[in-house]
Amino acid sequence: MTDLRENIQAALADFQSLPLPDAARRLFGVLGYESERTIPLRGVKGFLTTFDPQSRLTPKEKETLSNLSSLHLLFQLSDAELTTISCLEFIRHKLPFRSIVVHEDFDALPRKDRSRLTSACDKQFTSLDDFRSGARQFLEREKVH
Repeated sequence: MTDLRENIQAALADFQSLPLPDAARRLFGVLGYESERTIPLRGVKGFLTTFDPQSRLTPKEKETLSNLSSLHLLFQLSDAELTTISCLEFIRHKLPFRSIVVHEDFDALPRKDRSRLTSACDKQFTSLDDFRSGARQFLEREKVH
């Protein structure tokens, strides 16, 4: 525990000397989260295109954004969270799709991730072996519908 605490303190100290994205990735790495996923944003216009495509922000909110000298979003999403968000967005936009999730080890997922996925996805296979043994039958049943 002491090593982890020291590593966290060192990673937090890096925010004083490293560029924000590098320091943030280092902190996430110390905490056990690693990802190369990024969202390239080109200024305020890029932010609005990505995060407010239906132009729901008020003129005042847009003005506030345009007055920023820089904007950094710092977050970490698990694969389960990204899958859930994707499925929910597809549903929200009424896209014709069926989601099938094949887990490496369903029981190893945190309880919240299992719950989110179960609510958002159409079909889950709890392991690759489960998929191998049941996918053909499931897909044949899907063809009928």
